[in-house]
Amino acid sequence: MILTQDAMIRKVLSLANAEQNQHYPPHIADEHFNLATEWLVDECAKNYPGNQAVIEIIKPYLKTKDIRVKNGVIALQEDHRHLFGISIFINPDINCACDRKGKFDETVFIGDPLAPKQEDVERARLRKRSVSKKVTIVTQDKWDHLTNHKYKMPTLDEPIACMFEGVGVRVFPFDVPMVEMTYVRDPKIYRYGYEQNTDDTYSYNPEDTKAVESEWTTNASTYLFKGMNTLYSNWVDNPDKRNGATELKQLGLF
Repeated sequence: MILTQDAMIRKVLSLANAEQNQHYPPHIADEHFNLATEWLVDECAKNYPGNQAVIEIIKPYLKTKDIRVKNGVIALQEDHRHLFGISIFINPDINCACDRKGKFDETVFIGDPLAPKQEDVERARLRKRSVSKKVTIVTQDKWDHLTNHKYKMPTLDEPIACMFEGVGVRVFPFDVPMVEMTYVRDPKIYRYGYEQNTDDTYSYNPEDTKAVESEWTTNASTYLFKGMNTLYSNWVDNPDKRNGATELKQLGLF
């Protein structure tokens, strides 16, 4: 179930024993929700995979994508925030890198009266399909050391990758055509949906065309509340203090 911004605002105000229309302007609630979101995403990234709870919390922002490699470089995606893992595809003999489909070609059976049944073809495709091999992500110092070493040079059986500023992610061996990348994407900029009342108060309106609803699920409720409540408490003490990033940095996920 989606954890709506309205639900989070009500949780914060219920603890504060305050009325929504008097104590939490929508633009402040938006700011707090977005700051708490970035904090929670980053905290989950620090603790990933940690335990199943962390995985369930961060799931709405996890992406796994097949990406073509050009000259040994993997381009970071526009929505990339944190890199979790990379895998390459190799044939079962571990002597050739390939794409996800592997190198099996069933067209050799076309026109053959003794051709196997379709299910046999599918089983053969699955057997011949490339297998996944996890890539170890290393520092630039270790990359320089390993890629120039006489006998510790990375192989398809033990590939490595390294993130380079302004370049992307380099992978070794260089002749890998495709990788599977798992990363955390940037969250959207969320906006609370509301309508202005005649007495200058406001009411929740999920149909507001300018609204951008939360993508969190209810698994994140406790932790998102922790961030939002911290921001709200500091804002109530000092309404002019709008940047709560310092307070959030002092919080831990658990």
